[in-house]
Amino acid sequence: MLKNPESAYTPGKRGQNWLKRKPDVETLDCVVTGAEWGEGRRAELLGTFELSVRDGDGHATVGKVATGITDAELEALTERLTEYIRAEDGAEVDIEPAVVFEVGYEEIQESTTYSAGYALRFPRFLGVREDKDPADADSLERLESLADSQ
Repeated sequence: MLKNPESAYTPGKRGQNWLKRKPDVETLDCVVTGAEWGEGRRAELLGTFELSVRDGDGHATVGKVATGITDAELEALTERLTEYIRAEDGAEVDIEPAVVFEVGYEEIQESTTYSAGYALRFPRFLGVREDKDPADADSLERLESLADSQ
C-alpha cells in the first residue's frame, strides 16, 4: 500500500491518496479455445475466456480469464471470436484455436482442474497478440519450466 504522507486517514477509503501496488506479473501468450457467455447486461457478449498452451499437435487448458477486459474490449473480442465458434452448450462455447491473448498472472500452480496439469493464479487479460498465430503461442514445456523456476 502506498500512501501520501500528508493525506488524512479515512477508514474504509483509499481514494487518490492511498494506492495499492500489485506485484509485477509474468506474462504468457495463450490460445483462446473456449469461452462462456456473460450474464446480465453482458449476456450478449463472451465474458470469460478459456486459455490454453500448445501441447504437441493440440492444446492443453491452463485456466480462464475474465478480468482486465473493458466493456468495449468485450464487444470487440466477441465480434472477433464469433466466426471461430465451433459449438455451444448452454453458456459454454467451444472456440477454434485462432486468437492469442497475452495474459498476466501471479503464479503457476499444479492443478487437476485443467488438462495442462497447471493453473494460472490471478490471470488478467493484457491484450490480443496480433503478431502471433496459435502456432507461436507458449507451449506446455515453457509453462512447466516457468512453474519449476518459481
